[in-house]
Amino acid sequence: MTWETRLLDHFAEHVATEALVLDAYEDLARTAGSAYVEYLVRLIADDERRHHRIFTELTNTLRSQTGDRAGDARVPEVTDEPTDDDFLALTERFIDMERRDAVQLERLRRELRTADDDGLWSLLVDMMHLDTQKHLRILHFIRDRSLNRRSRTPTPD
Repeated sequence: MTWETRLLDHFAEHVATEALVLDAYEDLARTAGSAYVEYLVRLIADDERRHHRIFTELTNTLRSQTGDRAGDARVPEVTDEPTDDDFLALTERFIDMERRDAVQLERLRRELRTADDDGLWSLLVDMMHLDTQKHLRILHFIRDRSLNRRSRTPTPD
């Protein structure tokens, strides 16, 4: 069995499992009988929907690379990194904004320790902090790929 086949099997299994998990989360949210549980479970379901979409796109991409007809939604190839100064400056600006956001969220987390009796707001701020870390990883990936491409691009004489 080739690595592509093993990966396709893994992706297909994950997509099928995600669909069942998503349905289960939706059922839990509907039947929880608690507004805060419904709210939190719906946040998880939103993430699960995104995970399902990403795995579907990964599956379609791998299938198209192995010659199978695949769906339209695919993960794009990393081939066209922007390298101009304006794009890199804007990317750095977003990185700075996300870093400032992380600092503000950390400050808010400390303030909530004494004021948040049930811990729900602290949990939500923690989730946003994790999202900010994810955003920074994405932006660093974009910036680093662009800088790498830029350093390989010959300058006109």
